[in-house]
Amino acid sequence: MSTPIPSVSITNTLKEFELAYGKNVISCYDNNSASPLFVCQIYDSGSTTATFDVRQFCNLAGYAHFDIQNLLKSQLGYLDNIETITRITTHSNEVYGYQAKVGYVSNDVVTLQASSSTRYVLPGRKAVTEVEWNSSDYLPQLNSSSALGVDTMIVYTKQKALTDRHIESTTGAAITDGKPSFVGSGDTVWKIEVKRGNDYTISFLNDWVNFVNGPPRYHNGIATFLIAAYSGSTELYNSQLPNTTGNGGGPNTLSSGQSGSVAPEYKVLSVQVGNSSQPLGTYLSTATHVYVCPAAWGSGNFANYSDLSDIYRIDITDCEGRDFDTYQVSWINSFGFRDYFHFTKRDDNVNNVTRNTFKKLDADWGGATISVNSYDRGEKVLNQMLSDEYTINTRYLTNVEMGYLKNLILSPDVRVKFPGQSTWVSVIPTTNQWTSRTFRKDKLFQLTYSFRLANPIQLQNG
Repeated sequence: MSTPIPSVSITNTLKEFELAYGKNVISCYDNNSASPLFVCQIYDSGSTTATFDVRQFCNLAGYAHFDIQNLLKSQLGYLDNIETITRITTHSNEVYGYQAKVGYVSNDVVTLQASSSTRYVLPGRKAVTEVEWNSSDYLPQLNSSSALGVDTMIVYTKQKALTDRHIESTTGAAITDGKPSFVGSGDTVWKIEVKRGNDYTISFLNDWVNFVNGPPRYHNGIATFLIAAYSGSTELYNSQLPNTTGNGGGPNTLSSGQSGSVAPEYKVLSVQVGNSSQPLGTYLSTATHVYVCPAAWGSGNFANYSDLSDIYRIDITDCEGRDFDTYQVSWINSFGFRDYFHFTKRDDNVNNVTRNTFKKLDADWGGATISVNSYDRGEKVLNQMLSDEYTINTRYLTNVEMGYLKNLILSPDVRVKFPGQSTWVSVIPTTNQWTSRTFRKDKLFQLTYSFRLANPIQLQNG
């Protein structure tokens, strides 16, 4: 009786968008029960050469489960200059697009029999019990009425930004000061407090789900960002920031040409809505709040647009009389992109110098006489190192804000903008513990955060 030829299929494939830090499992099964040596190969998006090749035998139930999270993590990184982008930026280091192919190995020959469509992974983290990331809140659900002969966009549900800062919300109808026409009465508006002069970026997935009738011919994701600034009820600025390569986005070169595929590097877009934004930043010295929302063209003539996300409102506040200088902190959030907070209360700076010394003779013993000068050294500094350490404090926090700042303690990549400075400095956190605090048990509470400079001042040797 001949051995059956394996027929390997994928029984569980990863969703279109996943987070790398957590289980990323591809499962396969041999339908002919040959129980071969299974193989899973990972291909970079658009490549015909495998980047990774992993192999294993099936379990007792006949299935082979490949957890490829460590392979995916190795392909991801973080942008170094996102805090001070002037308009839009894409994420070539922070989005990895790939295709998985499975099959079997016989006599060192690989036979591939099934494959997934292109998948995208972000450098975010999942809960231990979360096998699949639920991305539905971060992708808009869209439809086209083109089947009715009218090529018009319909947005069923809106997406959220890739931020953990969903703390305080209101509705468009409840806002009584200045607001643009793209803020509808029923829109959810998320409020974010930012100190005047601070930078602030917000990131969005550039994709969609649920085209019932097929996409409009002119649509391939976010077409533009709607941005408006107000001083009270007075409008200072209201314009669109098209998602084009000229503005730092892409893949489109013209705002009127929304077609073609979206490469992995364009699957997440971040937009600057803080002090570094151009031309918005020129209005922020007097502005009280800013609105931002990504949008798709609502019809083929590019004259109309449809909001793709909830509205984000940046409330710009000034320091209070008892505030100290403002330290703005930026960190990698749970999705793998940037979040921010400002520390406005007491700050302390301690410089610790570590010295290595050696002892030398205090006189010249090779001469005709012995003499010891007052300036001669018996002990000398060989080298020294400075540790520049800071401790900063927030204002009093709400329960939800304290939970939000837990992500700062967990972050592997933290940067700080010091008072009066325009540049961001990489730091190493020395606060390694987060304690849950609530008003019920702690009354008024703050977060104290400590760090040292990742690149301290170089000191001279002795």
